[in-house]
Amino acid sequence: MIKPLSEDKRREIMRLYVAGVPTAEIAKAFGMSASYPSQLAARLNVTRRVQHEPRDPEAAAEKRHARAEAAAKVKAAPPKPEPSLEPMNVNSAAEIRRLFGMGRKRTEIAALLRCPYRVVDAALA
Repeated sequence: MIKPLSEDKRREIMRLYVAGVPTAEIAKAFGMSASYPSQLAARLNVTRRVQHEPRDPEAAAEKRHARAEAAAKVKAAPPKPEPSLEPMNVNSAAEIRRLFGMGRKRTEIAALLRCPYRVVDAALA
């Protein structure tokens, strides 16, 4: 069982949190989960005072350039083929109608048969 933290430790955690020390470092120092300092701060309504380092214009330009290249790669990727709107085969259409007749919902049928909802709708039409 985990022991509750003493009030002194909580104060120290919040002091470091407000000072802008990364939560992972705080957690490591106190031997706790990396999310605990943030959770404690939220519980105590403590706001963080983030200390930003001076910006390097060249590094910022490199980041923007890398993001633009990544976005261009995503746009250049070939589109995924559209799934067929026709039922997979006669047996699957019959299976879809059978499941629907048993009271299964369309979403359940699509999940069970691992097919798009449009295929289920086409088989029930």
